[in-house]
This record gives sequence, C-alpha cells and structure tokens, in this order.
Amino acid sequence: MGQVFYHGGADWDPDYGKAYQYFSRAAEQSGPVAAGYLGQMHLEGLGVRRSPALAYHYFKVAAEGGSAMGLNGMGLCYWRGIEVVRDLDEALAFFNRAIEKE
Repeated sequence: MGQVFYHGGADWDPDYGKAYQYFSRAAEQSGPVAAGYLGQMHLEGLGVRRSPALAYHYFKVAAEGGSAMGLNGMGLCYWRGIEVVRDLDEALAFFNRAIEKE
C-alpha cells in the first residue's frame, strides 16, 4: 500500500505522508523493501525532513535484508559520500549487487 501512495496514480498525486506511515510499519516488521523506500524518502526529503543520516540507516537495513533498492541506495551513499567516506569501488560493488537482484 505504501507504494500506491508513494507513486500516486493516473487520477491522484503521491501522498508521501501516508506512504511514510505504511513503509514505517512494514519496515518495523523486517520489510527490507519498505526500508529502502524510507531511505529514498529521507534522501530526497519526500514527505519528511531531508536526513542523509536516516537515509543511510534505512538503505543499510534494506541492503542487509537483500533489497535491490537498499543495495542501490548504499551505492549512492558511497558514490556521493553520504555518511561514509566516498569510495567509488565500494559504490560500484553495491550497484552490481543491486543489478544481480533485479
């Protein structure tokens, strides 16, 4: 349900506040995909205060759960140096792991 509110539809706009509520509940129940969305929302400030630290946290949780979105998010963190020392080799390793999950 979180994805419906995150993406919106042909007849309605995204509702990031509702999406955040659904993703938060799902992430609490070990939902790595939901954690990946929470990371993205905090990275971009979608419906929440922009927080690189929380983005990194949720991407890490999602990646550890095997989520392609989480692995890609960790790649972005290493690519841009978000909460970690910038490391392009590590970024590419995460991106490649994400591709393997797709």
